Amino acid sequence: MPEARIQPPFQVLEQAAEWYAELRCGGADTARQQAWQHWLAADPMHRAAWQAVQGISQRFEPLEHLADRRNTAERLLGAHQRVRRRGLLRGLAALAGVGVLWSTWRLTPLPHWRAELAADYRTGTGELKPVRLSDGTQVWLNTRTAFDVAFSRNSRRLHLLAGEILVDTAHDAKRPFIVTTAQGDMRALGTRFSVCASSGQTQLSVFAGAVEVTLASSGTRRVIAAGQQQRFDCHQLAPPGNAELAREAWTEGKLVAVDVPLGEVLDELSRYHHGYVSVSPEVAQLKVFGNLPLLDFDGALAMLGESLPIRVERRLPWWTTVAASGS
Repeated sequence: MPEARIQPPFQVLEQAAEWYAELRCGGADTARQQAWQHWLAADPMHRAAWQAVQGISQRFEPLEHLADRRNTAERLLGAHQRVRRRGLLRGLAALAGVGVLWSTWRLTPLPHWRAELAADYRTGTGELKPVRLSDGTQVWLNTRTAFDVAFSRNSRRLHLLAGEILVDTAHDAKRPFIVTTAQGDMRALGTRFSVCASSGQTQLSVFAGAVEVTLASSGTRRVIAAGQQQRFDCHQLAPPGNAELAREAWTEGKLVAVDVPLGEVLDELSRYHHGYVSVSPEVAQLKVFGNLPLLDFDGALAMLGESLPIRVERRLPWWTTVAASGS
């Protein structure tokens, strides 16, 4: 049996983040470094928290050293495409020329690039994009989303590789419109709907018309009507529920929260942010009401701070802590 991973509690994780920030700045003298070593050795939980902070920092710290992340990302994409066009050796040389990002991109907040780098359509962290397909279908891409298009004489198919899309299908009686994820197919029946693929599951929300779901493994089918949502994996369909009508708001860059726990709101905001958000259990269940800007992380935190008893601290450029205001 593999050894169970220790999950450090919030307070210990924050202590480790404080130590990491102090040591990283280079201002810790010998006494402080010895104090850190004593703290590290005092409890196995301290070491687990330190390792967790190191792992998180490896994901985000390389981005802080890039003067132009978007330009560097585009260079990486171009190099990857040259791998496909010109052969492995010349492509690897091109990738090596990208520099720091090539050596660290698998540890950045964009791990989906490994499979989706050359997708027909894609977005990065904090990017929203509307596209109109050749048949007139309108598709909106959420943050960290990628999909491929395969249109033929008999069908129109989108393969959602990662992320979330909202689809407003164009009518074509001769060619069904199908969205595919690793978990199954969704055939539109004259429809406006969203599909989110994450953590081995697909969530379908239908806002107009209907969508037929077919599971990848068993072939089980179910028709989801307007106003319903459906979660499923490769093997089974969960009971359908009511679609969250506010789920469409992300296409306008808004997060609409109605009695939503703060922890869930921060999880959603973090999808659009290059960084890690640490949330105290004391405040994670506070209820949030209102509209928040998805693409303005600091602005959204400021709005939350005005309406809730919380304080926000930035221990590192990529580490944000949200805790109770009196703690």
